[in-house]
Amino acid sequence: MELMPIVDQVTDGMVQYSKDQGAVLLKAGATQAVEALKRMFVKVLDRVRKKDPRTAEKFAENPEGYQAPLKDLLQEEAAADPDFLAELKALLEEVKAESKAAGISYEGTVSGSGALSQGEGATSAGAGGIAVGGNAGGIRQVNKGKSGE
Repeated sequence: MELMPIVDQVTDGMVQYSKDQGAVLLKAGATQAVEALKRMFVKVLDRVRKKDPRTAEKFAENPEGYQAPLKDLLQEEAAADPDFLAELKALLEEVKAESKAAGISYEGTVSGSGALSQGEGATSAGAGGIAVGGNAGGIRQVNKGKSGE
C-alpha cells in the first residue's frame, strides 16, 4: 500500500470538507460520500489530536494553512500503524465509490511541473506561480528564447 498518495488524498479531502462540509457532494446527491468523508475527517483529527492537539485545533481554524503539518503527522501515524492506513484507504475508496455513483468522478495525471484542477471552483497554480481557474480553453503557452527574446 503506497503511503503518500493515500495521505495526500486524505488531507486534500479534509481541506475541502473543512471549507464546505461536503456541499458540492451534497448538491450532487452524494450523501453517502459526505458521510464517509465526515468519518474520515473525525478519525484523522482524533488521531492527530492525540499526538499534537495544537495542529488539530489549528487545522480546524485554518485548513489550508495547516494542511502541511497535518499531512506530516498523518504520514507518521499511517507509517507506524498499518491498520490505521488500511482504514484510511477504505474510507477513501468509499468516498470515491459513492461520489462516482452520484455522477461525480474526476481523474487526471500531471507530469513534470504541471498542475491540474478539476471540479467546481477549482484553481491551480503551476510552475512560476501562474494560476488558472474556470474555463482555461484556448490558452497558449509562449516561451521566450534563452536570451529572453
